[in-house]
Amino acid sequence: MNSDRHPGPCDRNDEKGEGRTSPEAMNGECLQRKVTITNPQGFHMRPQAAFAKLASCSPCSVRVRKDEKQVNGKSLLELMLLAAEQGAELIVEVVGPDARQTLDALVAILAAPEPEELP
Repeated sequence: MNSDRHPGPCDRNDEKGEGRTSPEAMNGECLQRKVTITNPQGFHMRPQAAFAKLASCSPCSVRVRKDEKQVNGKSLLELMLLAAEQGAELIVEVVGPDARQTLDALVAILAAPEPEELP
């Protein structure tokens, strides 16, 4: 069983309550992971730029959620709107053919406590 796999936008229910898979998920895996921001400066401009750049290089769809706000992980401007301070919990969702590798790399950026430790 895949521990990164959680119910979410990849699992849709039709009107009869029967599960079906979204078109995005058909193109690859849909994985999610919760990450707590440990950097004392929060998820600030430098790691946001690294995150958006890496996400943009991937063929996967990348979404980041904080509380009720969900943004495109390939957009630096949208990532800035999250205003994620130290201790904030973000959920990263990746859909696509290289979902596992992309998710692992993006989580490494979020989990880095100091800018010097960015991969």
